[in-house]
Amino acid sequence: MKGVSAIIATILMLVITIGLAGTAYVYISGMLTGKTAKTISLIDGDCHAIGGGTCTVAPCQADVVIANDGTADITGGACGVGDLIDYVDNQQVGLCCNWAIPSHETRVCSIQSALLTPGAAHTIMIVSPTNSARINVQC
Repeated sequence: MKGVSAIIATILMLVITIGLAGTAYVYISGMLTGKTAKTISLIDGDCHAIGGGTCTVAPCQADVVIANDGTADITGGACGVGDLIDYVDNQQVGLCCNWAIPSHETRVCSIQSALLTPGAAHTIMIVSPTNSARINVQC
């Protein structure tokens, strides 16, 4: 009875092993890239009156500096259209920033909301597709 020769069997095992290793690499690298592609951090935040100066009547305006720490550009959009969603004191507000943040760059975004009242501390949270960041501002 004849079987597969030892040389052909070894070559087949090598091809199968390389194919499985390649498949695993593509799967794992895709998972890691997706998790770090659009990561943000908030560097600074400031609350003031709309147009500048001290805020004495609501609504106030909060300016936050958003840094793109990821490997892909973050798209902006008019009031909630885009990659970022913002919250003031755990209530969603429309983020009105018509720009993109290239990878490893920062942008200032202004948030105007009736929730931003003078004389109070507020928590601003920005949510990206892969993480969220919070900052406290005093109006």
